[in-house]
Amino acid sequence: MATRKDQLDAFNFARRRMVANLVVPTATGSDEGAPRPVKTFASSIILSALAVVAVMVLGVFKPSAPSGWQSGLAVDSSTGAAYVTQNNQLHAVYNITSARLILGKNFTKYDVPDSTLNSSGVTIGSPVGILGAPEDVPAASNMNLTQWSYCQNEQYANGAATSSGQNYLEIGYAPAAGSTNGLWTSNSGQALIVHNTADDVYLIDGDYKYMIGNDQTDHTYVQQILTAINQGRTLINPDTVGYWVSDAWLNVYASGSPITFPKLSNLGATVHASTQQPGTKVGEYGQIQSSTTAYGAVQTANGVLELSPFAYYLYAANSQVSNISQLQSSQLTPAAINEANSSGQPTASSVFESGTYGSNWPTLDPSLNNDIGSATTANICVAYDGQIVNGEAQLTTWTSATLPYGSDGGSFGVTQSGGNLEAGVVLVKPGYGLIAKQSSGSSTEFLIEDSGFRYPLGSGVVAVAGATPSASATGSSSTNTSVSAIDQLGYTSVSVEKVPPAWVSLLQGGAELNPAAAGESPQSGS
Repeated sequence: MATRKDQLDAFNFARRRMVANLVVPTATGSDEGAPRPVKTFASSIILSALAVVAVMVLGVFKPSAPSGWQSGLAVDSSTGAAYVTQNNQLHAVYNITSARLILGKNFTKYDVPDSTLNSSGVTIGSPVGILGAPEDVPAASNMNLTQWSYCQNEQYANGAATSSGQNYLEIGYAPAAGSTNGLWTSNSGQALIVHNTADDVYLIDGDYKYMIGNDQTDHTYVQQILTAINQGRTLINPDTVGYWVSDAWLNVYASGSPITFPKLSNLGATVHASTQQPGTKVGEYGQIQSSTTAYGAVQTANGVLELSPFAYYLYAANSQVSNISQLQSSQLTPAAINEANSSGQPTASSVFESGTYGSNWPTLDPSLNNDIGSATTANICVAYDGQIVNGEAQLTTWTSATLPYGSDGGSFGVTQSGGNLEAGVVLVKPGYGLIAKQSSGSSTEFLIEDSGFRYPLGSGVVAVAGATPSASATGSSSTNTSVSAIDQLGYTSVSVEKVPPAWVSLLQGGAELNPAAAGESPQSGS
């Protein structure tokens, strides 16, 4: 018969086996190694703590939407798509520029989880924005470009009448030091001979272009004019000299009066002036005595007309005055001229035939730079650096084997059609730009940046959200206000650069940047 001790041992064994089966089997299969209840409870506590930590870590890597995201630019953290909130609706926006025009000072980027943007509590509206606007715009601190360089690449065989070279507008780039073959300005005393696409011949002097004769003039007459300008030192044949340039390149120069041989009315007539005159016949001419430059004078019916060196050499070279007597310098002293003009000096417009004298011709006789001098490749460039004096743009012209940036034929910038007096290739310094306004004519202001377009900057009426975060977020408090694109883009402190109209037109036109249009759907037709 089992003793009391045997019965107690059997009970304890059965209890341990039951607990072992209910909790977990032992690795050895022995009921003797069954875990203790206290140990199991402690393990459960540790596992629970680890689960809580895991949930917290998961929350760090998958954050909730940041506070106030409805008042700014919401960027889907999964796809990068951009959205703005208007009238409690979420709208995809076509580009960051449009978002800036809509939000103005409230423009702030928020990374928002896709789950928030696509939650059932968000109403999705139609996409908004300006199609064709730049993806984004430069920072205000980078809106400071003033240097414009426009180069015509010339590729032709000697004697050819056209150029097949490309032309390049580069904004924000100046010629590298030592890369130019010459720099010509309005004070350099240098001039260049160029041909347009119709093979009309022009003289480039300083900031002006002057057609030689007119578009009906034959090259024999042009040769006589150029040789006269060159003071007869060398016979200049326009068929073999000069640079062939595009009409757009030539258009950036101001137009001067066509250069012709000046023709006096009543040439050869007897002078019947009431005062003492140096000459006896209308048209007699000579150089003024003691002049440091070759100023000249011509006898008219009513006095002596003083001529600039440029006009004098043209007048003297005219075959029509070959039989006219020349006056001696001793006859053209200051005292003699003053006496002859005691009743007032005659004006050029009153004595020369219409269209044969230009009041804005060069004053001094320039030295002519005729050609590149070889049959290969070179560039003729003109630059504008923001300087306007007495309403006239100050230009610098030079020739060079290289462009300010890149090489001819290289892959850079934006290629345009080249029509409507536009440049062939446009390059704006990446990340930079300017606000340009034509120096004359239209008052429209343009944004120019590295996309290579000129975008008109407009104004429009938009709903400006209330000042409080809650009002901004819900759109429940707003005021219709007229705002400008300049203000909305953050360019209030940016200086507006005055640029000659011909230079502005070198860039193709882009979409108008209007705050009101930015908040509309393009499909709406607004």
